Amino acid sequence: MAKKHRRFIPNIFTLTNMFLGFLAIGLILQKEPLKAGNLIIIAGLLDAFDGKIARLLGIEYNLVLNLIPWQTLYLF
Repeated sequence: MAKKHRRFIPNIFTLTNMFLGFLAIGLILQKEPLKAGNLIIIAGLLDAFDGKIARLLGIEYNLVLNLIPWQTLYLF
């Protein structure tokens, strides 16, 4: 895979994580806490892997560093 395309992989994990957080908030507002909980668990797993994948690929991931405070706010 070209290095140009590899640098987006951690960012995709982070953006997906935030999207799942927003979906979880919507599900809680619709009174579906079990589905929201499942999304939060998946988002937590993605949160654990985005930085590790970036380090494994040797990528500096600026978007991830800028979004981590917002991502954590929405998830927890």
